Amino acid sequence: MIYIGLTLAWNMYTSSESNFKFFVKFSHTFINSIVTEFIFPRGVYGVELLMGELPPYLQFLKIIYIFLAMLTFIYFVFILHQKLKNKTIDDYTILCIPFLFFLGAPYMFGAIGNFAGAGSFAFYSYILLAPLCIKAILNTFELLVSRLQRGRGKGIILAGAILCIFFMLNSGLTAEVIWKHNISPSIYVSVPRILNNGSIEEKTYFDYVHLSVLDMRGGRWVAEKMKENNKIFCGPINERDVLLINGLTSPVYDTFGSLNIFPLANKTIIPDNSYIYLTEFNTKTRKIKQTGWIFPEYLNISEIEQINLSNKIYTNGACEIYYYYQY
Repeated sequence: MIYIGLTLAWNMYTSSESNFKFFVKFSHTFINSIVTEFIFPRGVYGVELLMGELPPYLQFLKIIYIFLAMLTFIYFVFILHQKLKNKTIDDYTILCIPFLFFLGAPYMFGAIGNFAGAGSFAFYSYILLAPLCIKAILNTFELLVSRLQRGRGKGIILAGAILCIFFMLNSGLTAEVIWKHNISPSIYVSVPRILNNGSIEEKTYFDYVHLSVLDMRGGRWVAEKMKENNKIFCGPINERDVLLINGLTSPVYDTFGSLNIFPLANKTIIPDNSYIYLTEFNTKTRKIKQTGWIFPEYLNISEIEQINLSNKIYTNGACEIYYYYQY
């Protein structure tokens, strides 16, 4: 320890700190690269979900998920140690080992996270680990109550309260009744409120899971009217899918025939004799989604100059189609 201290002092005070600074910067870069590129790489669905900022009720739900996962893992380690010590290990305990790994796989390790299908591995793990999780909650709260000398049997009340809160958050009940902000699978219950005064995140998710009849009519119209050599520009998410359903093809799916569909993005150059397809979501919010619904990024329609210079050739009260031709 004395030798290390003297060495660091020499490098810091007599060598212009160059070697010491290099060592510190190298260590920081090395550790940061492992964390950001291997363990928690940006761009992976699970990592974005774990590290990103979510609405308050989803943040609270995420904390409960993390708490229950950690509690389950700690309890399992304790049980595994006891069973190995007493040589009473069983099939269920052995089966839990890989599924505990699958529980965390979607939220770290880039390649594994993508392969895990955006949480599918974790979903299957929840089913198998549910009894272990409930047992961990019951034993933890029973131990806590006994340590506080509040009597036995009351731990189940606390555990039940935690699970009830967990259920209300998961079902979307608190999102709709308390927060008035719902982007859960129960979003169809909230449709009237969302369409009238919902947030942009709610409308984005609703557009993601809902196929508009008016959008389909507009997509069918342009598919029937446009020529093979014409190009059509639209949003890269749901808008493209509507056109694909109506028989048009994009460069991503070039095995189906001619290439017609191109994404509307920032500084997109739209050539003459091209169509611009806007869905109900685009016309009502005046925005075009550039990414998916989890952490969406938007492009304002006002930023696309060609739309203002184009002729509106179709509208059904929601979906709009423009034809761009530079005179």
